[in-house]
Amino acid sequence: MKILWICNIILPQFSEEYRVKKNVFGGWISGMLSEIEKYKDVEVGLCFPIRTTEKMIQGKAHNHRYFSMEASDDIGIYNPKTEEIFEKIIEDFKPDIVHIWGTEYSHSRTAVEVCVKRNLQNRTIIDIQGLVSVYAKHYHSGIEINETQWCNSLNQSIESERNNFEIRGVNEIFDIRNVKWVSGRTDWDRICSKQINPDVHYFKCHRILREEYYKQTVFWNVNKIERHTIFVSQGTYSIKGLHFLLRALPIVKKSYKDVKVYIAGTSPLHETNGEISPYGHYIRGLISELDIVENVDFIGQITVDEMIKYYLRVNVSVSPSNVENPSNSICEAMYIGTPMIASYVGGCNEIINHGKDGLFYPHDAEYMLAGYICDVFADDILAQNLSENGKRSARERHNPSKLGKIMYENYKTIMAVEKQTNES
Repeated sequence: MKILWICNIILPQFSEEYRVKKNVFGGWISGMLSEIEKYKDVEVGLCFPIRTTEKMIQGKAHNHRYFSMEASDDIGIYNPKTEEIFEKIIEDFKPDIVHIWGTEYSHSRTAVEVCVKRNLQNRTIIDIQGLVSVYAKHYHSGIEINETQWCNSLNQSIESERNNFEIRGVNEIFDIRNVKWVSGRTDWDRICSKQINPDVHYFKCHRILREEYYKQTVFWNVNKIERHTIFVSQGTYSIKGLHFLLRALPIVKKSYKDVKVYIAGTSPLHETNGEISPYGHYIRGLISELDIVENVDFIGQITVDEMIKYYLRVNVSVSPSNVENPSNSICEAMYIGTPMIASYVGGCNEIINHGKDGLFYPHDAEYMLAGYICDVFADDILAQNLSENGKRSARERHNPSKLGKIMYENYKTIMAVEKQTNES
């Protein structure tokens, strides 16, 4: 079988070929590639989105043919002119199956358009990462209406950011409506995909984590932590729900004045061209209003190894999102054994068994979040039990060889159904 992967990043192992910095995101794609490589009857070609002309290259490296397809910085706008390049890639590689990783980018729309033209849609599978068309419905949950309308000097607002998700969602809806197969992880993405396209066939396959997690030999230990600390993997924009966690902190501070939150990723307070984002404006005001300046630390973009160190260091990890499919960071925290508290949203209910390997709270009930944080801070036995059970669940769920076999069997099913259809 020849499978053409449409990736949404340049995979780290191809960074030298493209002369770019290794990408820390999308580790599940690299992980799956390593597993699929074990099946000698599969040849995977890789197609990467490129935004600069000088990097529009192709060749062979690491035993894979690789190609470049034009991608726009404006990820919500579809440009039909990009189809010509992708048509040439299809003609050159002649794939049996096209596997598109993610729906939220305009180059995914390009791939689907060409697959439909070439009658490949019945052999095209889309991997659901997030669903921006659905995320838009939850984008500014918990933020006052007047705050969503506030504009900076660039005329950006939280509401306009939500509108951008809706625009991106147009391509996503087109993609799912025009293919036969999708791969996801949860009932949430299955139901959402089926509502977009009732005829789509659904495969379930969890994520392979980044390889550094499988190499880990040291795990979370309640006796080796920084007490009363919380880790959050990102809080750049409103859908990640950082505002709910910040509102929980004054309640936690009543019992634990030294509580500290470490927030990874690009800080919402970061200024671009001297301008803060609308959500950053809101978060800055909230931190001041709640008097929690000393309790919040935006640590910026960190490497995988640095993230693991934080998981080992903190008392608890929190995912306060408005909606998730779920977050890979939940799975990574559980793999390390960090006690996990998450909002009960999206597909997270299939990752956490409440009270056993993690704790759930209603996403807009910051008082419940505060209560569970205090429970974990106060009860080492609870924390250690969540840790041990979380590790056990994560190891079963994220077994690389098992997940690689599932994806391989998915490919075989697609080919078998196509053969049966052609013969009937």
